Amino acid sequence: MSTKIAVVGTGKMGSAVARFLAGTGATVRAWNRSPAKVEPLVAHGVIAEADAVDAITASDLIVLLVLDYGTAREVLDRVTGEDLAGRTIVGAMTGSSHDAIALAEYVHGRGGRYLDAALEMYPVNIGTREGLINFGGDLDAWDEWRALLDPLAGTSVFLGTDPALPAYADAALAGGFFNVAMGGFLEAASFATRVGLSLEDLRPFVRVALALLEDHLLNHAIPAIDSGDFSTDQATVAVYLRAVRIWREEMIAAGQRAGLMTANLHNLEIAESAGYGASAIYAEYLTSRA
Repeated sequence: MSTKIAVVGTGKMGSAVARFLAGTGATVRAWNRSPAKVEPLVAHGVIAEADAVDAITASDLIVLLVLDYGTAREVLDRVTGEDLAGRTIVGAMTGSSHDAIALAEYVHGRGGRYLDAALEMYPVNIGTREGLINFGGDLDAWDEWRALLDPLAGTSVFLGTDPALPAYADAALAGGFFNVAMGGFLEAASFATRVGLSLEDLRPFVRVALALLEDHLLNHAIPAIDSGDFSTDQATVAVYLRAVRIWREEMIAAGQRAGLMTANLHNLEIAESAGYGASAIYAEYLTSRA
């Protein structure tokens, strides 16, 4: 007997997940408020359902990829009686830790099991070596469904039994790191083209910088933070601070807003004021909390 799965919500990410799961040999039912978004999936072996309730009650694993947690709750509210009992719900929406906890309590209260999931990837990366999914919630559900959920991404991590953990990781890594890094590049690219450089001129440095960033994060920053030893014979907070002041002035003089560079300057100033001017830049970690 094949595994029975419902994918509720078939936007770009939901459609990618449904196609991949159908390719594993599972029986996949899919529903979307706009039926036209489900129709292309039929050619991939997905069963289109006109009603989300039918998809859910016919399945053992339900993957929610709707707009938000409020919409997920509205869908699940339509499932009557004990029909969630014994089923595993995976909430894969972007939301807050409070949203995840509330939905987990709701599902548990109706006899189901809940896993929260933060998909740190684009739809095109589903089922490939790229991408990461962070899971958190019911350990028994993870143990039962891990073999099926793991291949959705190159790396899948169960963070723990607290369903809020994926949302925390999402805010920290996708928001605080990746999104800010992408914004920094776009700010840099805007400045570069404003002053006569081409985007191709940036490519060699971006390649080198990404390698340096990975090396310094994995081999230097993490051990320094873990040990509390921020001594260095390389560039210090004070050295970075002086450079950032100059870089920011260049941007502003060229008519660039320099919002992220200004935020970077502010963080370095706080670190220096706290007495870490002679420390490695990783000492910013100590002064980044309010």
